[in-house]
Amino acid sequence: MRRLHPFFLGAPLLGLALVGCTRGHTNDAGAYCDLLRLNEPLLTDDITNSLDIAAKLTVYQEFRDGSPLEVEADWQAVIELIEAANTVDLSDQAAVIAVQDQALSTARSAEAIVDHAARVCGITMPVVGQLAPPSVTISVPETTVADTAPPAT
Repeated sequence: MRRLHPFFLGAPLLGLALVGCTRGHTNDAGAYCDLLRLNEPLLTDDITNSLDIAAKLTVYQEFRDGSPLEVEADWQAVIELIEAANTVDLSDQAAVIAVQDQALSTARSAEAIVDHAARVCGITMPVVGQLAPPSVTISVPETTVADTAPPAT
């Protein structure tokens, strides 16, 4: 009787393990690309208030749920950043810095999403998850030439 090499015994198990890695994820790039195209106007709008955040989160969650595995974790990272920015206590400097750090660490995920959309879908989209800086009005007192002239010697 001929013995099978251990590799051949393990091959079916490896096949099952690889199938299990998809976690039942059946999303294909075509449907994902269609979803991006359908919601393209929402991708270009900045997040400037809490109503924008709620709308973006809903759309981004749809993108995550419909995305190929290649960018699913990237969408999740962007979603977590937006949720953190939405709930941060602006009077807590440490919390604000933590969200800023999270934004820096999420930049690669945002870039990966944009790259994937261009490469796979042929869509040029803005970097996702960008938060518009708050508008600040600075008033500067008027000066006259006499105020800025050097003192007489």
